[in-house]
This record gives sequence, structure tokens and C-alpha cells, in this order.
Amino acid sequence: MRLASWNLAGWVRKIEEQVESLISREPSIICLQEVRRKAIETITRKFINSGYSYFQDSVLLAEEKNRCKGNMVVSKYPLQHLPEYIAVPHAESVISVNVETPHGNIKIHNAHIPNGSSYGWKKIETFEGIFKTLSSEEDNLRILCGDFNSPQTELPNGKTITWGQRLSNNNKVLLRKKDLRWHQGELSVIRGLAEYNLVDAFRQLHGYGLEEYSFIVRRKGEIVSKRRFDHVFASQELQPQVCVYLHKFREMKLSDHSPIEVLFSPKINYLV
Repeated sequence: MRLASWNLAGWVRKIEEQVESLISREPSIICLQEVRRKAIETITRKFINSGYSYFQDSVLLAEEKNRCKGNMVVSKYPLQHLPEYIAVPHAESVISVNVETPHGNIKIHNAHIPNGSSYGWKKIETFEGIFKTLSSEEDNLRILCGDFNSPQTELPNGKTITWGQRLSNNNKVLLRKKDLRWHQGELSVIRGLAEYNLVDAFRQLHGYGLEEYSFIVRRKGEIVSKRRFDHVFASQELQPQVCVYLHKFREMKLSDHSPIEVLFSPKINYLV
């Protein structure tokens, strides 16, 4: 079972190329973020023509709140929408579905965490809402994926630096008391959900010695930083075998994010 997650950046004029690129990878399940209503018809038509039959989105929910972008799940397997399963400030920013796969029912949560520079504490309230719900779920098979706008960076020694922390000139990690909630909010999901069987698929397979990224910050045409904002967290029973960032799609200027793709190979059929 192959899953792809991609922030489409709200682009419409390149939607056909974006969808065709995803179809070329032959994923079973696709989680999209920053989808506009104008793109939905094209997305649905092209995926249906390629054998995908099941769709769910939160775009109309976003428009009800005078926001223009939502998330979308596309699947070859039947799915059931779980409306507003996770309580967050912007309801459209997390869409939850139950997918009936050959390996059993998998609960999938597709998230787009608001960035702190524009939305302030709504970012942390979203992290807190996700952690509160997913740390209390009892389902065996689960996936949480999407664009988390976090962390700030990851160190080779395994430390995760959140946006509540600061790095000094000599790389000393600083945390002010007033930033503690921000730090804990990000970390509760990025690292804390591993305790509840939602493990970072990329770090599980590659460790922290490998530096990666999915989003590049540029100023005046120059690269100033590279961030690994896009993640897939999954139950250990799903046994991820491959996890990669598809940088080619970003380099083709199809989005400002690189998709993340995970190949799962569960050995147990949970329908038996």
C-alpha cells in the first residue's frame, strides 16, 4: 500500500500536472492539503479516469468560514468520512476518514497546521487538538499525515528544535518560559505521538543522521533555510518499508512543497 501526501499550495493553473504527477507514482491513498474549490472538479475527473473511486474534502467547510482552501483524501479503497473528528480552531485543517483497505480498516487523519506567523496561537491549539484526540484513540491501524509547519530543524543527535526554541550563534538551544507551551504543543505531535503508536515513518527508516527537507525558504532568490514540514506518522503494524520526498515535483515548480511518499507492507491481514 502506497500513500502520498502533498501540499498543493492552493495552485489551480497547474492542477492537471500536479494530479498527473501523483498518478504516475500509483499510490493507493493520496492526502492533499491547500486545495481550492476551483481545482476539485479537475482533481476528481482525472483521478476517476485513473481508477480512483473515493473522495472526501473539507473545501466547502472552509468556504463556510470564509476561508478558501481545505484538505482532500483520494483513495482506491472505500472510505467513510469522520466529520470534525478532531476539534481544532479551523475545522477544515484536519480531515479524518476511515479507509477499508485489504489490510483492514485504517483511520487516516490529513492535517494542514496553520503557520504561526499568520495565525499565531491557532497553530498550537491545532497541535493540542490533534494530540488530545489521537493520544486517546484505541485503533490499531492509523496514519496522521500532512503539512505541519514544524519543526524548525532536527539535529543529528536526534533533538527536534521547535519554533518555541531558539538556536544561539554557538548552536546552544534556548527555551524561554513564555515559549514553553508553544514548544510543548509542537513537540506533542512531532515526537510525542510515538508513545501512542504513531511513529515518524521517515525517521524510523532513516534515523536522524540523514538531513532532509520538504520546503525551502528563499529571500531575494537565495535559499536561506530548508525545512522538513511534511510528515507521515503511522502505526508500527503498517510496517513502512520506504519513505521518500519527491523533490522532482517541487523542482518542476508544481508546488512549493515536495510530496512525501510511504510504501507500507503489513505482514498481517487484519481482516482475517
